[in-house]
Amino acid sequence: MFSVKTDVKAWTRKMDKVNKELLPRAQVKMLNRACKAAHDQSIKNIKKDFTIRNTYTVRSIRFSPAKVRSSGVAGYAVTGSISPYLPIQEKGGIVRPKRKQIVGPTKKARGGQWGKPVKPKYRLSQMGKIGTRKGGGRMQPAGAKFFILHPGSASSGLNVRHTLKRYKKIKRGRKYWKYRLMQPAIFTREGGKLVKVRYIRKSSYRLKATHWHTNAVKKFGNKRVMGRIFVQEAKKQLGKVG
Repeated sequence: MFSVKTDVKAWTRKMDKVNKELLPRAQVKMLNRACKAAHDQSIKNIKKDFTIRNTYTVRSIRFSPAKVRSSGVAGYAVTGSISPYLPIQEKGGIVRPKRKQIVGPTKKARGGQWGKPVKPKYRLSQMGKIGTRKGGGRMQPAGAKFFILHPGSASSGLNVRHTLKRYKKIKRGRKYWKYRLMQPAIFTREGGKLVKVRYIRKSSYRLKATHWHTNAVKKFGNKRVMGRIFVQEAKKQLGKVG
């Protein structure tokens, strides 16, 4: 004969502590680790897929950690952006700006690389009055350094390969290269050549979805990852049971 004595009251107190304190803490730790990992991955995706010219875009990605509520349950961990334009970059869609037309800088205006800022002389505020070609080919206003060309206004032999669609024309056994302007653009003359410095688009255009946020959440907010994190955190908390 043998007997086993158990302190039921002490055991009950420990289990209450586990259920009411330690497991909610483990849940909060799990949520915060997974959410912070998704937050960091979102920033990596932004830096990889976007051309970052200032700190606003990255700083707009925010992380709010979860806490144990007064009721004893775990709260929510949140990550996302306060930027007004990153949601449309995430899911894609049609952009309709307030202006009637969108005037954007070309690669040339950025010094030959998309990641560089626009050169001061190619900024709209520094261009002065933008000229147009009137009847007889006269520039209005006269002496304008920058001017708009529309489709059909470009002649053959213009050295603007990034602006005009090139096609071959065979004439008398020789190849002649011609250029056709596909959309309105702002040009200037440098070294006797036409140089495109600004494109002019219609009032709306379609953006492709980048899923910079969704991909990050899928990577760390799934059952497999969160389950593994919870087991780790639960073991840490249960180790505190004396």
